[in-house]
Amino acid sequence: ELDARERHREGAGERAAHQRFRQTGHAFQQAVAAAEQGDQQLVEIAIDRILLLHNVILTAGGIPLLYLGDELGQLNDYSYLEHFAKANDSRWIHRPTHQAGESEVAQVLKLRMTELLRRRAELPALHGNKLVVIDSGNAHVLVYKRIHADKRLLVISNFSERAQSVDSNVLRPHIGNKEYSDLISGTVYEQTEALLLAPYQFVWVET
Repeated sequence: ELDARERHREGAGERAAHQRFRQTGHAFQQAVAAAEQGDQQLVEIAIDRILLLHNVILTAGGIPLLYLGDELGQLNDYSYLEHFAKANDSRWIHRPTHQAGESEVAQVLKLRMTELLRRRAELPALHGNKLVVIDSGNAHVLVYKRIHADKRLLVISNFSERAQSVDSNVLRPHIGNKEYSDLISGTVYEQTEALLLAPYQFVWVET
C-alpha cells in the first residue's frame, strides 16, 4: 500500500491535468491585472472571455457546474500547494480564504453572470439535453442548437480575439427568412446579412 508521500507523488500528474481544465481564473487574473494598470479595454476583454466560457457551460447541456467563487470572479489560490495535507487535492485551488468586499471587476462580472443565469432559467429549450452541432463555416465560431419539445435555442459563440462572421446561409435553415434578435444584447439582425460577431461575443437566438 502506498504511504502518504508516495500517493502525493503519484497524484502530481492528476493535479496538473485537473488544473488544465480550470482556466477561468486565468482570465479573471488578467482582468484584475488590467484594472490595476488602468487599462479598461483589457479589463473588458478579460471579462468577455470569462462570460464566453460560462455561456457554453450554461447552454451546452446537463446541469451547469460553476466552481465555487466563479460567480464572484474569485482568483485561483495556489497556496494550497504549500500544505502537505492539501497539495494532493487540486480542488483547494478554488477554496481561498474569503476576502471582505468586492473589486469593481468582480461586481461587473457578478452582475453579468447573474443576468445570464436569469436568462437561462427562462428558456424552455435548455430544459432538455438534446444538442445539435452546426457547421458554422468559420473555425473560430462554435454554433449549436438546443432542442426541447417544440422549443429551439441557437447558440453562436466567437472564440477569437478578432471580429468574426457567420454567413447568412448557415443560419437560414435554423432561423428562416426573417429578422432575429439576440436574447443577450437585444440587438436585432437581418437574416439576409452575415452575422458579425465582436471578439468573444456570443449570441442566443430563440427560434
